[in-house]
Amino acid sequence: MGLIAPISAINSWEGYKYQGNIALYVTLSYIKDILTKQESLDDYDVQIEGEEDFALLKNGQYKSLHQVKLGAVNLDDNDKFAFIAEIIQNGAELGYFHVNSNKHIPSDFLEKACSVISNLNIEFQKAVVSKDDLNSADNPDDYIVLESVTANNAKASKYSIIKYNTRGKKDRSSVENAIENIRNELQQHVNEIDNRKQIYLDANPDGVEDRCFIEEWPTKFDDINEVKRQGIQLIKDIVAMVHPEWTFADDKYCGFLYEQGIGLIEQNVTDFFIQKNKNDKCIISFSDFYRLIVKDYYRNYDDSKEFKYFLVLKQIDEVFIKFREDNCNQNNCEQCTDAETCNLLKQLTELSGREIEEQHSLVFNLLLQEPTDSINNLPSDETIETQLVELLKELSVLTLNEKNIITASLNKEFYWLSLDDSRKKEKLREKIQKGMRENPDKSFLYECDTLITGRLNDETFKIDGSNVNILEKNQLEEIRDIVSCNIEDEKADCNKPKIIRLVDAEQAKEELL
Repeated sequence: MGLIAPISAINSWEGYKYQGNIALYVTLSYIKDILTKQESLDDYDVQIEGEEDFALLKNGQYKSLHQVKLGAVNLDDNDKFAFIAEIIQNGAELGYFHVNSNKHIPSDFLEKACSVISNLNIEFQKAVVSKDDLNSADNPDDYIVLESVTANNAKASKYSIIKYNTRGKKDRSSVENAIENIRNELQQHVNEIDNRKQIYLDANPDGVEDRCFIEEWPTKFDDINEVKRQGIQLIKDIVAMVHPEWTFADDKYCGFLYEQGIGLIEQNVTDFFIQKNKNDKCIISFSDFYRLIVKDYYRNYDDSKEFKYFLVLKQIDEVFIKFREDNCNQNNCEQCTDAETCNLLKQLTELSGREIEEQHSLVFNLLLQEPTDSINNLPSDETIETQLVELLKELSVLTLNEKNIITASLNKEFYWLSLDDSRKKEKLREKIQKGMRENPDKSFLYECDTLITGRLNDETFKIDGSNVNILEKNQLEEIRDIVSCNIEDEKADCNKPKIIRLVDAEQAKEELL
């Protein structure tokens, strides 16, 4: 049965993002090592939460347990005992701590674990009583109180261990039987600690005895960006081993592959911990990660919406580099004397520092819809240069806002920058309405007064709101019970045609300079 109950502290992906990146980095490290040894990946899995922040398994058996500490390493005696106990009860080879470059774990895990076991043995010799058996002079701490078994208790406390072993039952017979089993389990833990320690010290007379159970992961990180950089390099190494002919697998492409790996973990975390039953285990096979890495996304363009976004972002970056080579005296922006005043550099730097979901949102807002189904119909280099790069360079009022829209404001008029190069207004209208159906954020209808395009000028460009439901599901629920005459008024107000101005890039320069 064991002593320590598996537990998940995940409430959202945001709360697990750093641990998720570490889990991916470690998984990639193992994949590279396994491929180097020409062994099979099929036997390996990573488990998210449950037993610590994540764990690695081979043939369904735990290989290592991993705790991630971003910042201070605050561990009390029970924490140290619990980690040792989890390693033993799961039959893992080692437990790893992932800590910052200036942090270290203490070297007293075994000492503290043995001390906690001694104290628990004393606790489990106490009489089992019901709360009704106690009088006012009795101290509940001198007993094992049945009613306390189902309460929320600290990890590795006597009551949490009893609760785990009785599966929440609190009758006297179940508790007494569990205590007998727990005392036997504690002795087995002592024996395992002594045995491992002796084997380790025989081989390493001057070694730190904790190392037979616990180690710091040798590579340390101080922020999530360092983890990503190292993870991307691992992917480059793996791709070079498997597909040395992939000359397109540069840092950016491997960065895209890394994000696919993070997306796989995020999807599993979201599906399992937030939407599904938590009594099972959240396990992802190494082979699932490997398939993401070795898939040729250029050949399978239509299979991945994320890859379409990646191509647009890559194209923007390449056009910027080419523009800089052709128009700037300094190819290294960091050494340029105009770096602090260059709006183009400022906005693209801001973009590159945002989360990948935000970068995708910007691409959507530039294209006014999802990236096209055809790889040949993405924005041309010329469109990106004239409508994005040149305008950002020349118009300092154009900035990337918190909603991932490149905008400017003049006389209370809200300008929205796009990469549209439609020749006909009807094509643009269809694109906008399609985009608003695809995107739950209806910012365009609410905020856009003037749309900067490549070719079109129009003072009264109309978008028919009746073709787009701009009320979200929760808003519709709120007005469901409104009487029919009022709800029709609500719909009419929400679906009124939106009138905006269209200006091309040259007109935008005249107005915003």
